[in-house]
Formats: sequence, C-alpha cells, structure tokens
Amino acid sequence: MSDIWKDFMEKENKQILDQVPSVISSSWTRCKDNGVDYRKVIDDNTLPAKRLKELLEREEDLLRIGKKVLEYIYPYLKNRNFILVLTDKEGHVLSVLGDPPFMSKAQKIHLSPGSNWSEQSKGTNAVGTVMFEKYPLTVLGWEHYAKPAHFLNCWAAPIFDADQNFAGVLNISGEAGTYAQEILNIAQQGAKMIEKILKMMQLEKEFYSSRVNFESTAQNVHDIMSNAENLKNDNITSLYKFIKNEHLSKIELDHLRDYILFTRNWFIPINYNPEVESTKKEILSEENQWIGRSEKIIQVFKTASKAALTNSSVIIQGETGTGKEIVAKFIHKKGKHSNEHFIPINCAAIPHTLIESELFGYADGAFTGARRGGAAGKFEEAHNGTLFLDEVGDMPLNVQAALLRVLQEKHVCRIGESRLRKVNIRIIAATNKDLKELVEEKTFRMDLYYRLNVIAINVPPLRERVEDIWDLVPFFIEKHSKLLNKSNISLSHQVYKYFLSYSWPGNIRQLENCIESMIALSDGQHLTENELPDELKSDFPDLQKKPRSLISSNQNDSERSTIMQTLGQMKGNATKTSQMLGISRATLYRKMKKHGIKP
Repeated sequence: MSDIWKDFMEKENKQILDQVPSVISSSWTRCKDNGVDYRKVIDDNTLPAKRLKELLEREEDLLRIGKKVLEYIYPYLKNRNFILVLTDKEGHVLSVLGDPPFMSKAQKIHLSPGSNWSEQSKGTNAVGTVMFEKYPLTVLGWEHYAKPAHFLNCWAAPIFDADQNFAGVLNISGEAGTYAQEILNIAQQGAKMIEKILKMMQLEKEFYSSRVNFESTAQNVHDIMSNAENLKNDNITSLYKFIKNEHLSKIELDHLRDYILFTRNWFIPINYNPEVESTKKEILSEENQWIGRSEKIIQVFKTASKAALTNSSVIIQGETGTGKEIVAKFIHKKGKHSNEHFIPINCAAIPHTLIESELFGYADGAFTGARRGGAAGKFEEAHNGTLFLDEVGDMPLNVQAALLRVLQEKHVCRIGESRLRKVNIRIIAATNKDLKELVEEKTFRMDLYYRLNVIAINVPPLRERVEDIWDLVPFFIEKHSKLLNKSNISLSHQVYKYFLSYSWPGNIRQLENCIESMIALSDGQHLTENELPDELKSDFPDLQKKPRSLISSNQNDSERSTIMQTLGQMKGNATKTSQMLGISRATLYRKMKKHGIKP
C-alpha cells in the first residue's frame, strides 16, 4: 500500500496530493467530498435481475456491438490475467470477458454485470473517472480510492454514439504490477471500433428512414421519366429541363436527387443549374468532382468564387488529398485570366538546390548542366496567368526571400543574369502545414506569410464532409469505369456504409484510389465489401473473418441483399423488417417470394 494513499485517506493530509497525478488527486478529492468509503467496495447500486434485464434490452445495440469487439480484443490478452469490461453511460457493467481465475477474483469486488462503477459508488477507478473526465486514462493499483481495488491496474476509454453523446466505457483490468502502456491504446482502439459500428448502424437506420421520405415522390418521378420523350440515359440535363415544369418543392427535388443516385447511379451536383451548365460533360468537369452537398464544401467554393473575382493572393490550407489544387484551378478558371496559363509547382517535390532555378529560370552557362541558351522559370511561364505554389511550407528560407521580392516588385531576374523581366501573375499557395506555427518556429518568413495570406481558404478533410461521399463515389466510378474500359459498374449499399464510417486519412485521393482499385480488380459489375482494399478492411472487425455469404453469386441482386441483411438484423421479424424498409408486410412477403427467401 502506498504511503501517499494512506496519508491522504487515514491522516487526511491534502498536501500529499502534489505527488499524485492531477486527474487522480482531483478524483480522490471528489470522492472524499462525497463521503465515499475508502475501506471497502460497496455494492449498494448493483441492479436487481429485473432492472438488469431492462438495462440490457435498452442498451441492446451497445451490448451486441461491444461484446463482439470484446471478443475480437480478448485473444490478444488471453492467459495474461486480464478482463475486459463494457459499461453504459451511468457506469453499470453490461458485459465482462476475461481469464476465469482473474474474473473470479474481480467478482469479489463486484466487477460483474449490473454492478455500478461510477465514482459515487466505487470511488476513483478507471470507469468512473473516465465517466467524469470523458477521455482515456489509466488508474494503477493504489491510485484506486477504495483499498480492496488496489490489486487492479485499469485502462479505460470513453465510447461516444453517432451523435457524439457519451454512451459508455470500455475498460481493461489486470494485475497490479504488470503495467504495459500499450494496453491503454488497445482500450482506445476498441472504443473506436464500437463507435464506428454504432455510427454505421445509425447511418443504416437513416438510410432506410429516408427511403420512406422519398418513396412518396418515387412514383411521380418514375412517371415523369417514363413519359419524357427523347430522354436518353446519358442526358441528365434533359431530365432536369423536363421536370422543371412539374414545380416540385425543394424537398421533393432533394428526394429526386437521391432517387436518381440510387436508381440510375447518376451524379447531380446540388447546385446544378441546367440553364447554366447545359451538358453532362460540364457536370463531370474536374472541379465539380469536389462539389458535394455538405455545407462545408459549399462554403469553400463560395469563398473560392469570390476570390476568383479579385487578383489577391490566396492561401489554401488542408490535409493531403483534400483537393487543394482543384480549388486553385477552380479559382483560376473562374477568374478574368482563365485563358492564360495555370502553372503548378510542388515546392516539396523539387530539391532545394533546384527550386530557385525552377521558379526564376537561369541564363546560359549559369551553372554546370544548365541548358544552352538558358531557360525561363515558372514565374515567366505564368505571366498574365496563375502560379500555384503547392506545399509552400516546404520552401527554403532563401527562396522565400526571393519570392517575396518578386511579389513586391513584380519582376524577376534569372539566375546568372542582371536583366529584370516584368511579370504579371496571380499567386495561389497551398499547404498541409500550419504556417503560423512555421512562422513561430522561424522556418517561414512572417512578411511572406502575410503577403500570401490575403484570402484564406480551408479545405475540410473528407471525414468532416462524409455526406459528400454520395456525390464523389458515382463520379469516380464513372471516371475509372471509362479509363478501365468497364461498364455498368455499381456499388453495394453495404460498401457505402463502410465508406461513410471510415475515417479516410488520405482523404479524397484515398477514396478515388480505393474505387479505382476495386474496379480494376473486380470480376463482375457489382462491387461488394469483398473488393474493399485491406487497409479499409483492417478498420472493421466484422470484415476480418467474413462469414460465408448467405447469397450465392448468381443471386446478388441488391434488393434481395437488402432484404436478407435487414431480416438478419431484425432476427427474422417480418413486422420490424417491413417497418425498417418502409414497406408493408404484404409487399415484403411478395418480394421475399420473388427472390426465393423463405420466412
């Protein structure tokens, strides 16, 4: 037993708290103020059987998903005296999994289903303190408030639901004295797995709910499309012009857009105006692949449109793969110099010894290996147009000084000569780094930062604009189907759900590469989760050991797949399945008979 714990609990020496981690000392103080007994682990708040059953039913989703994740984690800790614990948001234990000898020992202090492990009940412990702090933490041995829990080392992480509300805790407990820092990381990763699957379930429910909303317009849309004369499958503009006379409301138009996406796999930008953009070729133009329905990306292009009307310098910030160059090209094409050159240069890809000559050019014989007659630099090539400086944060300091001089004086001097050449260019810079931090670190000039940062545009990562996946995926499918000479490629709704819950560290570039890979390696036209790259599969435990499909390859119709998946989720309950799908029971039975699905 630690003398620090003993001095605080028995002698009430509060000065000793300076020797305890702040999160522990704060918790000890709360527990003492609340009158928690440090001498024992009380069992007053354990739920009786009836209330425990009600709790488990109420937390069915969290329990079902959490148990699967505990079972996925357990083999990595098996036979090492560990137990895994899942609790709800109030600290009630929902499920426990671990090595039997150690579980028996843990049950003596009521670490079992129904027991409450909030700070008010058990004092300082990983579950209860995480409930208060809402972030991952470790509680080791004597750091527990109650003496009987000193034989435990605990690592816990919070679980948040699809709406970012606190939902529960994943805790790993082991013998005190066997400390391993990576255990906290395992707890965090397990909690993240649960969160992602909860989010997938929420998205799935929203998807089926949305079907109910646009089913009311579906028949109307079907009639419109059936009666439209001279309507070709590749002419979205004709469809839009035809339905304009139907005077559909904004909500109906939104539903129509979703309906067309699912039934025709057509991509229609949310701000598409057929009177301005008259051909599908323009819809699928390079910049429009990044336009989606999210407020964040719409705001990016609103700002970019305003920036295009000026000659001011623009700095575009965002993670790698978010489409910074696409935004830069959009600004150039919408500007008054759109017919002039757009010259991109990646400051990180060019050796520091060559970047100055690339930008400013060089005279004949300026250095060994110089081209005879010299060469113009990027500034001269971009005269009257736009120079796009990608990854500008990686530009060497000496080149930054020369760049600043060009921006101020509007002329450039090639390396090895004294002649000044006038240049009229617009500068658009981009970076995935925090330029303010680079300025503070003195690796980026402050005066250049303020010269470039006249108009700032922040391109959000894909994980912050996931709804745009509904627009990006059809575009990339069409793009790479043509490049790979494949036709009628479709994507299962299950893959959409994985896409919507994945974090996409490589952003849109990673999404495009993923789709290209799936199309290139697929044997058929319907892409399923089987074609997902391994880097995505590794993020979803349910894809690690994929059960044998209940649907044979010659019965992979998307409607049949949807019904089978929903029946499985509803445990064969036809009433709940029909409600989830937004159809009547009679319609469900008719479709089941059609697809050979036995009740």
